[in-house]
Amino acid sequence: MAASDAWDIAFKRTTVLINGGSSGDGGAQATLLKETSFEDVKQQPTAGFKTDTEKEKAIPTGSGNGWYEYNMADHSINPIPGRVLVIKTTTGKYVKLEILGYYNKTNHNSANYSFRYSFL
Repeated sequence: MAASDAWDIAFKRTTVLINGGSSGDGGAQATLLKETSFEDVKQQPTAGFKTDTEKEKAIPTGSGNGWYEYNMADHSINPIPGRVLVIKTTTGKYVKLEILGYYNKTNHNSANYSFRYSFL
């Protein structure tokens, strides 16, 4: 993947990669929380963290499975409300991250993520 272990999370179109397992040697892990809010996540979960594998990513892929839904009517990618990613970084810190958008607000190009995050 990358020449350095100095990363925790990467975005490849709609797929979120974690620097651990098949995506990197950094040892990062992640979990996806559902039916919550960014504000309600005040500490890291005690279980559910995964690394990427060749068959399955730590953050599930595909419409409705992970952080987004695909709208067939207008062919858009839209974040699912109430989905928060929690990442255990390569240095052992925990971060919560909510993806807010997938498109550039000026030119509407795809794969231009907007998100908010905070250390836990």
